[in-house]
Amino acid sequence: MTNQMTKKYLGLTKITVASFIFCQSIVLAYFMRPIQDDYFSLQSVQQLGILGYLQNIWENHGGNMTQFLIHCLVILPTTQSLTFWNLSLFFLLTQLLCFWSLRITLKWLLPNSSRTTLFWIPLLSLAGFEGLFVPGFLGTFGFSLAALAHLWPVMAFLIGLLALRNFSGSWIVAFVLGLVAGNSNLGESAFALGALFFIYISSLRWPDFSSRVGISIGQNFFALSVGTLIGTIVIAVAPGFWIRASDRVGLPSSPSEFFLRFVKSFVSFSLDALSHPMLWVLFFLGATCATRIVPNSFEDFVLRFKVIAVGSALIWLALVLGSTFAYASWHQSMGMYLLLFPTSFAVGLSVSSKNLRKASAILLLLSSLVMLLAFLRIGIMGVYRSLEWDRDLTKNICALETDPEAELQGAEIRYPPFGLGVEDVNTWKWMRDKYAGWVGALSNLECK
Repeated sequence: MTNQMTKKYLGLTKITVASFIFCQSIVLAYFMRPIQDDYFSLQSVQQLGILGYLQNIWENHGGNMTQFLIHCLVILPTTQSLTFWNLSLFFLLTQLLCFWSLRITLKWLLPNSSRTTLFWIPLLSLAGFEGLFVPGFLGTFGFSLAALAHLWPVMAFLIGLLALRNFSGSWIVAFVLGLVAGNSNLGESAFALGALFFIYISSLRWPDFSSRVGISIGQNFFALSVGTLIGTIVIAVAPGFWIRASDRVGLPSSPSEFFLRFVKSFVSFSLDALSHPMLWVLFFLGATCATRIVPNSFEDFVLRFKVIAVGSALIWLALVLGSTFAYASWHQSMGMYLLLFPTSFAVGLSVSSKNLRKASAILLLLSSLVMLLAFLRIGIMGVYRSLEWDRDLTKNICALETDPEAELQGAEIRYPPFGLGVEDVNTWKWMRDKYAGWVGALSNLECK
């Protein structure tokens, strides 16, 4: 009777958790509104058109043509009217791709995983993008330009490396995925190139490496590599890349400044990772399930674990170094969690001991409670931001009609104690100006 009751409550818990994540995802997708850099793109595409916008990016920002082209298509309907269904679709599409990428990675890491494991770990990981100090869930799936720069390239890389099989023309798909991986952001490009180089050198040094880690060194691998390399080169050759690096961001001017920036980036991304509750939830979950999830070959599991650990270290290092030469921001770490979440679960499986398993149930419950509260918080704040954004829109239109230089109100989400989160027109003048230009050109908007 006790076992039956336990299974019943466990089943109800699973249904409740899954329903909670699904429902909150749909609600936040429905309430999506433009975020931060969206204002720049909305006004630029509205005034310049897609080709003019891309030319402006090439000349003043960088050669991230893949990222900005997709972003153009996402925001295009909103440039002409207050239409937000496109932002909702992007939110849900990114979630589906993220779930698939996590599932692919976990299935590669643990080939004999059950369907339950391959469903729950990726699903929990989606919610796990939310951190204690940053609105990661909303930012990851709702901040479209940041997601295209930092999450989509890592997803494209993992899909091209771990999921793509040989079929007629598959190398073309691999090449396109490589372009997305390499032509979105330089940090993620460096990670992808570093990971490909590591895998290729390892396959040359150890003949059985490729077969044991389940990564084929064939035409798809080389097409993915070439696409990534070309995408990276295109970023660097754009005039805007060097203009932005020298004028807008500013490179370190001395070894001491480089060191200080490096330490700041090191601390920022390390604390960001360690303060994400789901990282600990998955670790303790792995420790709890260690006796029930046994790899087909422990040696192959250890080897694959080492590969994904190297991958996690590479993307973390790429983010730290990239922000050292530019600036560190909370939304830059999106792609890192695609590797860190499966890695954390695998660490729990690997280091589990009898004493840890005894304590892991309580620690799992505590970390899950923290994760639940954090996830509930972003659901409430995300909806409230949307309602506040709509109210502010009417006030701002009236203010602009009276005074083009009027101070505008913006809907922000800031998490204490560092004040990180979604910023808006009341904080940054460039956001204010782009927002004013965008809404000012919408003929169907009137002051009420």
